[in-house]
Amino acid sequence: MPRAVILTALPVEYLAVRPHLTNLQEEMHPQGTIYERGKFIANGQAWEVGIAEVGAGNAGAAVEAERAIAYFKPDILFFVGIAGGIKDVAIGDVVAATKVYGYESGKVGEQFFTRPALGQSTYALVQRAKSEARKGEWLQRLPDSPVSQPRVFVASIAAGEKVVASKQSDIFQFLRTSYNDAIAVEMEGFGFLSAAFAYPNIQAIVIRGISDLIAGKNDDSVEPEQIRQERAARHASAFAFEILAKLEMASQSLRESQEIKISATNLQKRRRLEQRQEALQAEWNLRSEKLKQLRQALVIESGISVKFQLEQQIQEEDKQLKQLEDELNSVEQALHSVNESLPKTEDIDPTPANRRIQSNSPNFFAYDDAWVGRDRLIRELSDRIRRHCRLLILVGITGIGKTALGERLAVEVADWFDNDWSHYHQENFDDEQQTSDFASVAARWLENWGELITPEDRKDPQRLLNRLIRHLREHRYLVQMDSLENILQGNEDEGWNDFKDEWWLKFFDSYLKAESCESCFILTSQDLPGQIEEVGTRSQNFWYCQPLSGLEKPEQIALFEKTELDVSFNSTSRTYLERIGSAYEGHPLALRIIAGEIKNKPFEGNVSAYWNNYGSEVEEVEKAIAEAQEGNSVGADDKWQLDRFTKMLRRNVRSRLNKTFKRLQKDAKWAYIMLCETSVYRCAVTKDFWLSHLEDWDRNEDEQKAALDALRDRYLVEEVVESDLSLLRQHNLIRGVSLEHLKKLDEAGIST
Repeated sequence: MPRAVILTALPVEYLAVRPHLTNLQEEMHPQGTIYERGKFIANGQAWEVGIAEVGAGNAGAAVEAERAIAYFKPDILFFVGIAGGIKDVAIGDVVAATKVYGYESGKVGEQFFTRPALGQSTYALVQRAKSEARKGEWLQRLPDSPVSQPRVFVASIAAGEKVVASKQSDIFQFLRTSYNDAIAVEMEGFGFLSAAFAYPNIQAIVIRGISDLIAGKNDDSVEPEQIRQERAARHASAFAFEILAKLEMASQSLRESQEIKISATNLQKRRRLEQRQEALQAEWNLRSEKLKQLRQALVIESGISVKFQLEQQIQEEDKQLKQLEDELNSVEQALHSVNESLPKTEDIDPTPANRRIQSNSPNFFAYDDAWVGRDRLIRELSDRIRRHCRLLILVGITGIGKTALGERLAVEVADWFDNDWSHYHQENFDDEQQTSDFASVAARWLENWGELITPEDRKDPQRLLNRLIRHLREHRYLVQMDSLENILQGNEDEGWNDFKDEWWLKFFDSYLKAESCESCFILTSQDLPGQIEEVGTRSQNFWYCQPLSGLEKPEQIALFEKTELDVSFNSTSRTYLERIGSAYEGHPLALRIIAGEIKNKPFEGNVSAYWNNYGSEVEEVEKAIAEAQEGNSVGADDKWQLDRFTKMLRRNVRSRLNKTFKRLQKDAKWAYIMLCETSVYRCAVTKDFWLSHLEDWDRNEDEQKAALDALRDRYLVEEVVESDLSLLRQHNLIRGVSLEHLKKLDEAGIST
């Protein structure tokens, strides 16, 4: 969606702009400027428009224009407001500035010598203003028909820091002598256009409504000043929005004329290249999937001879994959050359390279073709990335799909980084072979991105920080950092979500406070990094935290269907699968493992056979929940084994959950004990019940609350509202592991 920014100086000007927009929402720049962002729809084209009231004066207008450009990254920039008429104009007329003189520029000696400085509006907008001035259609945007029809002038104006109130003043005489083509005077246009001049890709113009004439400026006998200013502001705003409404129509006509001229020869060549690319891409996808499966098998396999065979196959597939990538790159370069000769238009169908992941896309850790669901969340989060979110944090329990969602978002916003997958980088802190301190990671990133890093650089974290911030500001990267919990630490008093290396905190603090930035980070973590919350309090528009829960019921069914299981309505299979999905509360990892087990040997897709083998485990959970609903809310002897009733579940789910519990036990003893002891509850209970379990361990109130906060920060406790009460509960998978650890706790006789 194209984007425009409209700046005003006075409240009366801002209030005249606002009614033209819908869906307005307030936003705050880190430096304190208050914006509103809304939509303007005309002639079938939707514009995203940011507006602000920035105060009077050229200097302030320049600063705020720079700030708005960095924040919104607009295509079009307007300054809309009122002005005083010098000559030719009447009250209510509109002036679209061709240029704005900074009339106070000069040298003071025994007399004042002018050194003319000027800001120029963009040629295309000036031409559009002239066209709309002739048509007069802009008058239809006024709420009421004016008594006398205002005129539109496309001409020069002057801007300075003084209010010119009399024809007898020295300033007025100076303007008539030195800038005699200026027909209006105001106080912001020169600074505004001077700032816009540094951005040649942004079109800018100043639109003014005449609210008074220099002669009789303070004369309210005919009409009060407030009425004149409101009318002038409405006229200027209506004309500005008429220009905005017609801009897309002009570009649409240009595109249509361009498409007619497309070379038939080049189109045929492009089709042949696309067909070749399709075939190569299909083969690359198949081999890539095979390579991924081989690597997964290598991780699981323990036999030495089989591992050796797998390694040989992986090397061969990797070699074939690289050859395909080289051929794909050659085809894509040829395709790029052909496309360069065709019109640059959004209406032409994108090439296959732009419709799917490029051949140089990464081998994702978690995202694959089995992905289902979270469509609405993907739209919301991808929109945040495209707009102004610099830091997106995905949090939740292990296996809930954080990494996969981050990777899925990368695919969704690939066009945002021009489908250049060298600008997508993944750093996984589960990899113990890689150093995770800030200096090492920063140096690694900068080297990957083509910068020279010297040994002296590696010893200087501040220098690396500055270079990394500069690189991220000037180039667009999407960086995904997975398993952030592995670089966090804490203590009983302060919590367990601080960075082990303080330079990570310094980096994110500087990153969020930067005046502008092209890049975005996606962080995935089982723990909420609380220090980011603290440093981000003044940059709330630039970061966002999204907790993840399980898949919804329709998404669970879609997952089973994608695995080619029978989910037809009224079938026994669907009923069993729904019960499994409900017991696991839509946990994506667990459901994918179960779906894979059902599809493969020995069940070969027979859901009923799988249920006959393992359905009792789900029934155990259903029975306990039903008893809780009847009032029996405590079940210390429940045997929930959702994480471990098959080999694959033990290998892929139980192992990850146990790792989470071991880390909790090591870092936060009392939080671990609270989690174990509260596993006796089959349903959600009040906070007091949870806190009371540490009273038996002689923990004071502050320690009890600190333990609960630790569980909240790690998303090991879920908060729900029932009958107007805020209650706490454990996810069914978490409860199964907690019950097992509770028994171990009792057997070990752990004490304070």
